[in-house]
Amino acid sequence: MSKAATTRQNIIAEAAKIFNVKGYSGASISDVMASTGLKKGGIYNHFVNKEELTVEAFRYAFDEMQQQFVEVMTDEQRPLDQLRAFVEVFRKFIYKPPIKGGCPILNSSVEVDDQDGLLAVAVRKAARSWEVLVTKKIEEGIALGDIPGRVDPRKTAVIMISALEGAILLAKLHKDAYYLHVAADHQLELIRQMSEEA
Repeated sequence: MSKAATTRQNIIAEAAKIFNVKGYSGASISDVMASTGLKKGGIYNHFVNKEELTVEAFRYAFDEMQQQFVEVMTDEQRPLDQLRAFVEVFRKFIYKPPIKGGCPILNSSVEVDDQDGLLAVAVRKAARSWEVLVTKKIEEGIALGDIPGRVDPRKTAVIMISALEGAILLAKLHKDAYYLHVAADHQLELIRQMSEEA
């Protein structure tokens, strides 16, 4: 990797931490300058504007988080076990966030929910990728006979992700992991019921 590419990647990594804690509108380029030790021109040599940096920072944060899911899910062979692993990664978010500030999808979605800019598009794409992933695992479970055919894969995926993301929000708001444990346990119980009814 060239020196310019390394510098660009370092800026993105630092910006991701800052933006994920302070928000994309709440954080400034000055915050990124202070964290990286670069002047404004040194940052804008690598990015057209703050919007480009925020999108790249979000993608970096999401990739860091996504890697945790990939690691645990690829260790499992069957879709039901992969779904269980997916839930357990969420459970650990409150203790070991993938990036400082917690879940970047949750943090960013509140900020961009009424917008249509590049960051909003990136956040929606990331959230949709989870829905697609979980839907696919449920479909694979149905095909293997591990999940009953009457289960609606997309609806089940939406409910699972909504419950877990909502629980992260409440756990952070109340500074109490109880909310996340309740949601995770409930999702694991639903997975167990699906397996028993197959």
